Amino acid sequence: MGEELAGASTPMSALDKLDAESALVLRDVLTKCAPDLLAALDVSDEPTREVRERVLEVVADEFSDHVAGPDWEPTSWGKRVDDALGWFLHRFPIES
Repeated sequence: MGEELAGASTPMSALDKLDAESALVLRDVLTKCAPDLLAALDVSDEPTREVRERVLEVVADEFSDHVAGPDWEPTSWGKRVDDALGWFLHRFPIES
């Protein structure tokens, strides 16, 4: 029985396909803003178009609401969020 469990595969999170920094930043944003979306990413290694679009919306909102400085230049957190979203969309593009 133990051998059966050892051979069972668990789904890979889509975030595992990103670099560690991008995955960490996206996990932080999604944990705070959209835990259901994070859960959807954690059970699939290839997110649907709908999930990809929602990630874009949620992370863009986080960026515009919380990471721009007084001169509208991104803070250091804003740069990390922007980079993470860029890597996510590079790995999982939203095709037209």
